[in-house]
Amino acid sequence: VTVLDEANNEVADAHVSFQGVDYTTNQYGFVKINNTTLNSKHNVLNASKSGYFNATKVFAVRNGNRLQLTCILQSKVYSTLSSAANGGSINTNDKVNLTF
Repeated sequence: VTVLDEANNEVADAHVSFQGVDYTTNQYGFVKINNTTLNSKHNVLNASKSGYFNATKVFAVRNGNRLQLTCILQSKVYSTLSSAANGGSINTNDKVNLTF
């Protein structure tokens, strides 16, 4: 499993969870998961790291083949700060309107 950020940079020390076992990526954003039985219909892998939104991969395998997965973590970057003391409104792409 390789964990990358949205700019395709490796994410070191990311937390990867698969079948109840926890792993940590190395300095290249990679972790190898060995000796596990994969479900032919669906498998769920989670990746996370502080400062990023969590990622979940659901995948299926055929004939017990080896598999290389890549998870992309999106940074939690907020570009707008507002003071609630004065009230205001935040609109994003005409889809969300927050008034406070």
